[in-house]
Amino acid sequence: MSPQRCPSTTTSATTPASGRLTPTADATSAIQHAQVRKDVREFIRRLEAVGLTVEATPGHYRVLRDGKPLRKANGMPFMLPFSPDTIRWRRSAIIELRKLGIDV
Repeated sequence: MSPQRCPSTTTSATTPASGRLTPTADATSAIQHAQVRKDVREFIRRLEAVGLTVEATPGHYRVLRDGKPLRKANGMPFMLPFSPDTIRWRRSAIIELRKLGIDV
């Protein structure tokens, strides 16, 4: 005969039976969002160190060189997403900047 489990022991620690996250999961999420914002600020500082200006616009950051929008090889203005969830945006931005002769 197998032992019977109580329904309350089968739920995970982060998702109780109510389906809501526990305070510890919420705190972890807040820390991750703070790190994302910190990553964006650090990258902006790196851009400013090489002489570029970063201007916040709704939804994106606009990158300027000598007061004019920095343009990619195809003529589109170079922009960064406002609050990226991954670091993929940073890698692609670095590659695009290297194509323009800017080492960050």
